[in-house]
Amino acid sequence: MAAKSRARWGDGRIEVSAKWPEIAGALSEKWPLTRIYQKFIDPATIGYSQFRRQVRNHLEAERSATIPAPPAEIVRPLRQILGTAHVRHDQARRTFDFDPADKGADRDKLIGPGGNRNG
Repeated sequence: MAAKSRARWGDGRIEVSAKWPEIAGALSEKWPLTRIYQKFIDPATIGYSQFRRQVRNHLEAERSATIPAPPAEIVRPLRQILGTAHVRHDQARRTFDFDPADKGADRDKLIGPGGNRNG
Protein backbone atom coordinates (compact mmCIF):
# COMPACT_ATOMS: atom_id res chain seq x y z
CA MET A 1 0.00 0.00 0.00
CA ALA A 2 1.41 3.37 -1.02
CA ALA A 3 1.71 6.12 1.54
CA LYS A 4 -0.13 9.35 0.95
CA SER A 5 1.96 12.26 -0.28
CA ARG A 6 1.05 14.71 2.40
CA ALA A 7 2.95 17.71 3.67
CA ARG A 8 4.34 17.47 7.16
CA TRP A 9 3.12 19.66 9.97
CA GLY A 10 4.68 23.14 9.77
CA ASP A 11 5.76 22.93 6.11
CA GLY A 12 3.19 25.53 5.10
CA ARG A 13 4.36 27.99 7.73
CA ILE A 14 7.95 27.47 6.60
CA GLU A 15 7.03 28.05 2.96
CA VAL A 16 5.10 31.25 3.71
CA SER A 17 7.94 32.51 5.92
CA ALA A 18 10.53 31.72 3.25
CA LYS A 19 8.57 33.51 0.54
CA TRP A 20 7.34 36.37 2.76
CA PRO A 21 9.32 39.13 1.00
CA GLU A 22 7.67 38.24 -2.33
CA ILE A 23 4.24 37.87 -0.71
CA ALA A 24 4.60 41.18 1.16
CA GLY A 25 5.62 42.93 -2.07
CA ALA A 26 2.59 41.56 -3.88
CA LEU A 27 0.34 42.60 -0.98
CA SER A 28 1.75 46.13 -1.11
CA GLU A 29 0.87 46.21 -4.83
CA LYS A 30 -2.73 45.23 -3.87
CA TRP A 31 -2.69 41.80 -5.52
CA PRO A 32 -5.57 39.49 -4.56
CA LEU A 33 -4.61 36.66 -2.23
CA THR A 34 -5.77 34.05 -4.72
CA ARG A 35 -3.30 35.33 -7.31
CA ILE A 36 -0.49 35.49 -4.74
CA TYR A 37 -1.28 31.91 -3.71
CA GLN A 38 -1.24 30.68 -7.32
CA LYS A 39 2.01 32.46 -8.16
CA PHE A 40 4.18 31.81 -5.08
CA ILE A 41 2.84 28.77 -3.18
CA ASP A 42 2.94 25.05 -3.96
CA PRO A 43 -0.62 23.73 -3.39
CA ALA A 44 0.75 20.33 -2.30
CA THR A 45 2.50 21.97 0.64
CA ILE A 46 -0.17 24.29 1.98
CA GLY A 47 -3.87 24.79 1.32
CA TYR A 48 -5.42 28.15 0.54
CA SER A 49 -7.19 28.52 3.91
CA GLN A 50 -3.97 27.79 5.79
CA PHE A 51 -2.14 30.22 3.49
CA ARG A 52 -4.65 32.96 4.36
CA ARG A 53 -4.22 32.21 8.07
CA GLN A 54 -0.41 32.38 7.81
CA VAL A 55 -0.56 35.68 5.90
CA ARG A 56 -2.89 37.12 8.56
CA ASN A 57 -0.50 35.97 11.32
CA HIS A 58 2.47 37.61 9.58
CA LEU A 59 0.57 40.86 9.08
CA GLU A 60 -0.58 40.94 12.72
CA ALA A 61 2.99 40.28 13.90
CA GLU A 62 4.27 43.17 11.77
CA ARG A 63 1.49 45.45 13.00
CA SER A 64 2.15 44.65 16.68
CA ALA A 65 5.87 45.28 16.16
CA THR A 66 5.18 48.78 14.81
CA ILE A 67 2.87 49.85 17.66
CA PRO A 68 4.79 52.29 19.87
CA ALA A 69 5.35 51.47 23.53
CA PRO A 70 3.17 53.29 26.06
CA PRO A 71 4.74 56.31 27.75
CA ALA A 72 6.74 55.64 30.89
CA GLU A 73 4.82 58.17 32.96
CA ILE A 74 1.05 58.39 32.80
CA VAL A 75 -0.16 61.97 32.67
CA ARG A 76 -3.30 62.71 34.69
CA PRO A 77 -6.03 64.79 33.05
CA LEU A 78 -6.12 68.47 33.91
CA ARG A 79 -9.68 68.37 35.20
CA GLN A 80 -11.36 65.55 37.04
CA ILE A 81 -14.22 63.77 35.36
CA LEU A 82 -17.51 64.31 37.20
CA GLY A 83 -19.08 61.41 39.01
CA THR A 84 -15.93 59.41 39.56
CA ALA A 85 -15.26 60.40 43.19
CA HIS A 86 -17.20 58.68 45.96
CA VAL A 87 -19.53 61.37 47.32
CA ARG A 88 -20.04 59.96 50.82
CA HIS A 89 -16.56 58.67 51.42
CA ASP A 90 -15.96 60.74 54.57
CA GLN A 91 -19.47 60.27 56.01
CA ALA A 92 -20.25 57.51 58.47
CA ARG A 93 -21.74 54.43 56.89
CA ARG A 94 -25.39 53.71 57.47
CA THR A 95 -26.36 50.70 59.51
CA PHE A 96 -29.28 48.43 58.87
CA ASP A 97 -32.38 49.37 60.87
CA PHE A 98 -35.20 46.83 60.78
CA ASP A 99 -38.61 47.81 62.14
CA PRO A 100 -41.18 45.06 61.52
CA ALA A 101 -44.06 47.18 62.93
CA ASP A 102 -45.12 44.33 65.20
CA LYS A 103 -46.64 46.57 67.87
CA GLY A 104 -50.37 46.43 68.50
CA ALA A 105 -51.03 50.08 67.70
CA ASP A 106 -49.22 49.80 64.39
CA ARG A 107 -51.11 46.62 63.58
CA ASP A 108 -54.45 48.37 64.16
CA LYS A 109 -53.29 51.26 62.03
CA LEU A 110 -52.29 48.99 59.13
CA ILE A 111 -54.97 46.28 59.23
CA GLY A 112 -57.76 47.93 61.13
CA PRO A 113 -59.44 47.25 64.48
CA GLY A 114 -61.43 44.23 63.25
CA GLY A 115 -58.44 42.38 61.85
CA ASN A 116 -58.04 40.10 64.87
CA ARG A 117 -60.42 37.12 64.53
CA ASN A 118 -59.34 35.51 67.79
CA GLY A 119 -60.30 38.44 69.99
